[in-house]
Amino acid sequence: MKRKYKRVLFHSAGKTVMFEMENGWFYNVDMRQHKIFVFWLPDFCIKFNPYVEDDVPEDVKQKAIKLLDVLPLETAMIGRLYERKYGRKYIEGTPNLDRIDARKKGLLKPGF
Repeated sequence: MKRKYKRVLFHSAGKTVMFEMENGWFYNVDMRQHKIFVFWLPDFCIKFNPYVEDDVPEDVKQKAIKLLDVLPLETAMIGRLYERKYGRKYIEGTPNLDRIDARKKGLLKPGF
């Protein structure tokens, strides 16, 4: 299954790149640990990383795009609704229930 992204959100010192995926999740490609960490919202990653930049260099972006399909997924931060239905581990192909719920309630900024 090919992992498709909507847009590149940011990078951190050229070592990690955060993607908004078409499946509604946010994948943080970590090139140091050779894993993809899955978040239900990117805010959790931004709050604890002081080196986040919006302008992703093209070479870093292309490398991260290539790694999207080959690196293993690691659950980083999922929401409570998802956890109640599917358990504590992210399962590829399942919907981001907490993001859908937050959108319905008007709790997310436009574009998220």
